[in-house]
Amino acid sequence: MPATKQNDGLWRFQKVIVDPITGEKIRLRKRGYKSKRDAEIAEASAIIEATSQPELLDEVLGKVVIDDFISYKDATINARSMQKKNRMINAFILPNLGNLDLNKFTNLHARKYYDKLIHFEASLNQKNAILDLTKSIFYHAETNFGISAQPIRRLQKFKIIKSKRRLFDVYDIEDFEKFNSTFSEDTEYELTLKTFFNVLFWTGARRGEAKGLKWNDICIRHTNYTTSSLKSEPPHRSLRAIPSLLESHR
Repeated sequence: MPATKQNDGLWRFQKVIVDPITGEKIRLRKRGYKSKRDAEIAEASAIIEATSQPELLDEVLGKVVIDDFISYKDATINARSMQKKNRMINAFILPNLGNLDLNKFTNLHARKYYDKLIHFEASLNQKNAILDLTKSIFYHAETNFGISAQPIRRLQKFKIIKSKRRLFDVYDIEDFEKFNSTFSEDTEYELTLKTFFNVLFWTGARRGEAKGLKWNDICIRHTNYTTSSLKSEPPHRSLRAIPSLLESHR
């Protein structure tokens, strides 16, 4: 019989099973549990311990397996990992598996569960994490409760399509000269911008490199500059195309 509530507000379980080897009836009962869930977990554990035949369970609710899984994992993994698992369990797995009889879990149940996961508001990475955790729970049920994990094992992960790297248009000399002509040299601000973009274009310098340049890095006479911040060779870069700009800016 299912777990029942006593007059004192506590719960108990009572069940009669048949030993598969001797044929003798075994009466299992115990009281004093604070919740129905505690009584159901205790009943499942008592049957397994008494017979070593978990398949004798008439009904194995998902919440019973999940609680047993949590108890097992809580003792074997760190607290932070357990918190992540609990969040996924409480957000999706328990609401969708908790009241199902996993002894009768079929491929159709697995497909409906997967459909719900498809429409669940979460990233694909998060959905895959939930799917992996669900499979772990079923493997636990297979080992400890004699439940087949085959229906859930077949579910495939969500395919994550990596976005293609954005391609940027690169100016040729003609394009750059058109861009360059939009700057005026009448104001210090415009001259600074023009010089900055010319340094970038003609030397291939990074923005951070150009911003960090000092006058003692630059040799107008030899039309090059050197900077110790360069991470790649060569350490000297040509300024041959822009000495007049640099002179006027100086």
